[in-house]
Amino acid sequence: MQNNDHPKGNFIGLIPLIFFLILYISSGIITRNFDNMPLLIAMILASIVALALKGDNKNDTFEDKLTVFFKGAGQETMILMIVIFMLAGGFYYVTKSMHAVETVTNIGLTYLPRPFLVPGVFILGCIISFAMGTSMALLRR
Repeated sequence: MQNNDHPKGNFIGLIPLIFFLILYISSGIITRNFDNMPLLIAMILASIVALALKGDNKNDTFEDKLTVFFKGAGQETMILMIVIFMLAGGFYYVTKSMHAVETVTNIGLTYLPRPFLVPGVFILGCIISFAMGTSMALLRR
């Protein structure tokens, strides 16, 4: 006798994982370098695909989908930290590509008077650290 209390699995739930694998592997094969596609970008795109999917309940709101997405990691706060980490990584890559840290540092050093150089560099470091977040240090290579 079978127990029918458990919900049946659905292939649609694997679509974000398949999308992630195809995106990451194909970009690595095409460019012949797997470092060209950042993992954070591929994860964000797969997460967008997961949130865009229609599940069994067609009346789900975006908030319901986010709750299910966060509970998927086993704990809502854990996946929320992961999403924040992914967004901080995206912000890091954007600021790195536009050379924002070097620009702010050069502007500060150009206009700071000599007696205020040490406190000025400290304040500039605080501004840059606040803008980029503490998780930027984890993303550096």
